[in-house]
Parts: sequence; structure tokens; C-alpha cells
Amino acid sequence: MSNLAALGFYTPLLITQIIICLSAIIMFIKTRRNGMFIFLCFCVIGWLIIDMAILFVKDLELNIYIWNIGLIFVGFSPLATFLVFFRYYLPERKIPPYIMILLFIIPSLNALVALTSYNHDLLRTVNIISISPVRIVEITWGVWFWVHTAFSYVFAIAGAAMLVYGYRQMPKFYRLPSALFIIAFSVMLAGNLVFLLEILPTSVDPTGMGAAIAGIFMFFALYRSNQSIFNRFAKGQVFDYLDEIILVLSRDKKIEDFNASARLWFSSLGIDPVSCLLPDILDTLKQKGAVFKGKSENEDGQDISFTHDGITVILNLRLYEMTDKKAKTIGTIAIFTNVTQNRILLERIEKKAGMDHLTGIANRLAYDGAKERLNTDEYMPLSVIVCDANGLKQVNDTLGHKYGDLLLQAIAEVFEKVLPKSYFVARIGGDEYIFLLPCTDLEGTHRFMDQIREALANRDDLPFVLSVAMGAATKHKPEENFDDVIALADQRMYEDKKRMKGEKDLEGLKE
Repeated sequence: MSNLAALGFYTPLLITQIIICLSAIIMFIKTRRNGMFIFLCFCVIGWLIIDMAILFVKDLELNIYIWNIGLIFVGFSPLATFLVFFRYYLPERKIPPYIMILLFIIPSLNALVALTSYNHDLLRTVNIISISPVRIVEITWGVWFWVHTAFSYVFAIAGAAMLVYGYRQMPKFYRLPSALFIIAFSVMLAGNLVFLLEILPTSVDPTGMGAAIAGIFMFFALYRSNQSIFNRFAKGQVFDYLDEIILVLSRDKKIEDFNASARLWFSSLGIDPVSCLLPDILDTLKQKGAVFKGKSENEDGQDISFTHDGITVILNLRLYEMTDKKAKTIGTIAIFTNVTQNRILLERIEKKAGMDHLTGIANRLAYDGAKERLNTDEYMPLSVIVCDANGLKQVNDTLGHKYGDLLLQAIAEVFEKVLPKSYFVARIGGDEYIFLLPCTDLEGTHRFMDQIREALANRDDLPFVLSVAMGAATKHKPEENFDDVIALADQRMYEDKKRMKGEKDLEGLKE
């Protein structure tokens, strides 16, 4: 191949590399990133200029010296490539200054050896065997050449390892820059292989050309991600710092990624998330005794309650679909949020909202809910007892309202003591109480009323007598109006109060 033809290979590569270098400098001024790529561009530009100069310098000794100087750029390129990959994939990691100095010692010594090669034979010695008709030279490689070569291949291998690591760490949907990096590295490797195998004519340097072509792919890789690398890094930090357990799932619910909180959670539960499906995680939780609360229209996500190390934990699971630009599902985000304290507080609030503040039993609000809940076919016959405390006015007038409150509280305590779990009692007014007795006929209701009277009569630790007027009624058929049943019980309560008044059993302070 003629020198002119070889120049046709080098010139467009050199021009392209200069344009890329200028563009990288502009990007660096704007973002203060990818400075090491600029250094790599200068190495490749110097490499190409040296290769072109070798083509046209006829003086043998000067030609050899120029070739030696080219090793300066060759020596720095593998290290620069490794650092480009390192700073791209691990932007949060900083190499200590003393380590950077150590890394640059051998390339710097290599530059010194190359510049002073006229005075020693550390790089190579050239023995001219014949000049005409064919120039034949015998080259003996010096010790420093092998040091330089070993250093270059060590960092070429390190760069490949960093590339593999970075590619695997990146989510699948962010791997385009990594793919370009792989192409770039493959081109560099292919160029060096062509050089070693001496496939191309000796008038061109395939390794230098490969580095120049690789620089083009690397530029587009950095340009493709330059605007988003910081945002991606920030999102990654947020992803790991969140207390929520976050799983990234593929379309088939396979766990592709998870944050630091999830890693700790999996470790504490003895779960291996690698190549695991979300249903497998949920099945493991069930095997460990977790209780899943079904979702409803008014609930956000699904609550999972389980006991771990003697502590009850409630996690709320929510699933969010990931879609592409065509609204096609490409995966799912699963978020487990610890809502234990929230649920406990909510339960307390709900309990207090339905609780009578004086007596501690249910109030009218809770009664309205229980009335609606129990007034169904499955609870027939449904009985109701309406109660009215006796003697409240006399206790208030004689002993004071403090004792009046005590009377109401004592009656509620007795009611709670005799109340079966399936029954319901509430204070619905000043001295009015009401019982709802599901699956209880009128005869069973009267037996229960006798238990109430007996329990009230046995309470003798107070300065007043506890008694209530009661009336009961039962709903036997679904078509009956329950409000009419309650009204009937209320009427019978007044009849009982009238009877007790006639018998002078309505009130009575202890002597």
C-alpha cells in the first residue's frame, strides 16, 4: 500500500477525532464531566499524527525516533480508557490522588524513555541489514518495551472488566451507552489483533486506527448519556436511601433489581431474591405465617401482617406498571411500605371515634354501624333491648354530677361484664343504652335480661343502687322493619319504667 493511500485512511480519522475532541471540550465546559475522555482524545490524536509522520519521514534514524515517541500516546491510552469506564460507571467513587499518581508513573516513565531513546536501547535496537533494493531491518525489543506492553495489557483487561461490571449493573433499559462502549472496546481489541497477526500492510497501524474508531463510539456513548448520567445517579441514590422496600420486576414478575432496604429485608427473612419471582416472595411470607388483607375499593394496596423476631409488622404492598412509549407493559415496580404505626394509630382513632368517652363502650356512631351490619338475613332472629338508667336525676341532685357519671360508668361496666362476644351494647344518649342480640329469639333475650338485672343487683360497692328499665323486641323475618322493632322495644322499656315507678323501684340511694 502506498503512503498516499495510507494517508487516505488516516486523514478522515484524524479530522473526525479532532472534531470529537472539540465537542468533548465544549461538553466539559458545560457539565464539568468526561475530562478523562478529552485526555484520551488527545492521546489518539497524537497517535494518529505520529503514524502519519512515520509514513513521510525518510531518514531512518529520525523515523525510528518518531516511532518511539508514538509509544507515549500508546502508553497512556489504555489507562485513559479504563478511567473513562470507571468514572462513567462509578461516578460516586473517587480515586485518591496518590493512587492516580501511582497509575501514571509507568506511562510517564514510558514517555521519558521514548523522548530519550536516542541515548539508550531500553525500547528497541534496530540493525540495518540491507538498504537496497529492499530495506531490511532487524529489531530487538528492549526491556522497557515489555514493561510498557505488560502495563498496557493490564489496563486493557481492567477496562474490559469494568465494562462487563458496568453493563451488568445497568438496568436493561439504560444499556445503549454500554453497548456503544462494548463496540468501541471490541474495535480497539480487533485493531490490536490485526497488528499482532500482521494482517494489514506495515504502512498503517491498525491499533491506532482501531483506537480512533473506538473514540467515535465512545463519544456517542457519553453524549447519549451525558445529560442523564447525573439524574440517573441521583435516582439511584434515592432508590437506595428510601426506607420503602422497592423491587423492580420484569413482565413475568421476575425480580430484576431491588434497593438497599429490600436487600436487608431479604437477608433478615432468609430469602434469596436472585432469579426469584414476586409470587415466590409472597408464598414465603405466607409460609412464615403472614396474613394478607384483601384489597377493597377504599384501600390503597394490600396489607401483609406477619410476626418477625417477636414483633408484628404490617407492610402495605402496592404495584405500579411500567410502560413504554406505546403504553405497552414492560415491567412492574413493587413497593412494600411499613405501615405498622400508621395502622395502629388508625385503629385507635377508629376505635375512639366509635367509643363513648364517658363509659368506654360504643357510642351512637358505632351503634348505627352495628345496626346496619347486623340487620341481615344471617343474623335472624335479631333481638334488641332498650335500657334506661334509673335514679340518675336523684344521684345528680343529691350526690352531684360526679357520682351521676359514676352511676353511668358502673352500669356500662356491668353490661360489658355479662355481654357475650356476639352481642353489642352502646350508650346512645344521656342515660340510654341499647343492646343488639344477633341470632337470639325473644325467649333468649329475656334470659339475658335476667342476667343483667342480677349482675346490677350484685354490684353493692357504690353509694347508690344500680337498676335499669328494659324493653325488648325481636325481628324474625327479613321483611320486617327493624326500626319498628326498636320502637316496640323502646315502648316496652317505658312500660317497664312505669311498672318500676309504681313499685317504687326506680331509684334509691343507700341508707
